[in-house]
Amino acid sequence: ELVEEVVDQFKPLARSKNLKIELDADAPVIIEGEPESVHQAISNLLSNAVRYTDNGKISVRLMETDVFAVVEVSDTGIGISDSDKDNIFHRFHRSDESRSREAGGAGLGLSIVKAVLEAHKGSVSVDSQLGRGSTFTVRFPKKLV
Repeated sequence: ELVEEVVDQFKPLARSKNLKIELDADAPVIIEGEPESVHQAISNLLSNAVRYTDNGKISVRLMETDVFAVVEVSDTGIGISDSDKDNIFHRFHRSDESRSREAGGAGLGLSIVKAVLEAHKGSVSVDSQLGRGSTFTVRFPKKLV
């Protein structure tokens, strides 16, 4: 429900840029976590995806493994250079200063994502190619039922 809520929150902004956001969820997944922090982390990922994508689409996929709830946020945006990948989760880091200034933001979003995941004993990773888009993958431990 939380992931669906965040996706719905960003659909109007995406539409204003002629982008489509698609959600693919295997099934409901329950994690142990603080809902506001998890909401913030997913929101930050979607905000960046919309901000740095001018053409194409954004895909959000929710799935689960034996121990993790996995959320992937993929876009067809500007991508991230190999030299920037190691730094994007640091506070105030901006990959493309001129583009970041135009798009707004303080360079804190991905550092917040990383902090939320670490606090929840999860992880975040990125797969990206400059000019081809990015996929951010977050893994939250599932709640043991």
